[in-house]
Amino acid sequence: EQLTSAEVQAVIDQDMADVRANQIRQTPTFFVNGEPLDLFGMQELIDAVESEVAEISGEEDGQ
Repeated sequence: EQLTSAEVQAVIDQDMADVRANQIRQTPTFFVNGEPLDLFGMQELIDAVESEVAEISGEEDGQ
């Protein structure tokens, strides 16, 4: 009964809307600063995070 309840269906509907709005194509999907990671993999995620940190660190240092 619980699986077919309106409450559960509302959660599923919201999840599906989020998938469409965020253009999720696979799971897991990684986002770095709100942008989806185009290339998928651990090294790509590490590289993207390091790049963002370096960019932010440079801005804070006035570079």
